[in-house]
Amino acid sequence: QDDVRQKVHLNTFGFFKDGFMRVNVSNLSLKPPADRDNMVGFSLDRTRNDGFSTYLDEEVDYCILRKTPEPDVSVVILLLETENNVVKVRFSSEAASLLPKILFVSEGNGTALNTKLLKTSELSNDSGKNPPNTNENADGKGRKSKRSTTSSQSMIEQEHPVHYDGGTFSFQFFFNISSDKQEGLYSLYFHKCVGKKGLPNDKLLFSLDIDITEKNPESYLSAGEIPLPKLYISMALFFFLSGTVWIHILRKRR
Repeated sequence: QDDVRQKVHLNTFGFFKDGFMRVNVSNLSLKPPADRDNMVGFSLDRTRNDGFSTYLDEEVDYCILRKTPEPDVSVVILLLETENNVVKVRFSSEAASLLPKILFVSEGNGTALNTKLLKTSELSNDSGKNPPNTNENADGKGRKSKRSTTSSQSMIEQEHPVHYDGGTFSFQFFFNISSDKQEGLYSLYFHKCVGKKGLPNDKLLFSLDIDITEKNPESYLSAGEIPLPKLYISMALFFFLSGTVWIHILRKRR
């Protein structure tokens, strides 16, 4: 609520194949409303290990939303254009096979989205082949939305409409890990970028509600945390047996 930070770390989660993440953004607003110089959006960064991506390790005043994704970097930019009520998704064409396909779903398809995600996460080879219907506007009125995709040698850009009501934006998106190449550690960030000639950073406030659901095929734990329950149970049994043996020895030596 009325936050002034330029970069907010929202979530980090390790995915195996057939895992998924669902993000529901609601009540996203800016005070004062954003213009062409001021930008807001999200970035989804993927690494193969627990290290941090150098692509996001820039100086504090640097705006990742203004940068074109580099060919060898696995990062997706989701830029909210407040003037056109759309989200532009940008990523490198060379890294497309290493990144999951991000799909936007209208509010009217919220129930269908949940069902489709759960079914897709249980399948191995069908994930991503039959995505949910995205031909409805985000306002749920059943009108067809325009989705444009432009590709070049370096970047792919997709455009998705969002719901706008009374100065706030709302939209939902999700992705499935459909291949072994897409496995890795994913970090989701929110960015607010202030123009050089616009308001100072502490004068541009943003508010949003966000709900994030992530799941691996057989667990809600991140990939690196999945072995932990078995480890804890094994250690508990070990200490229990050790305590039993120790008590037995003490009783024999009375």
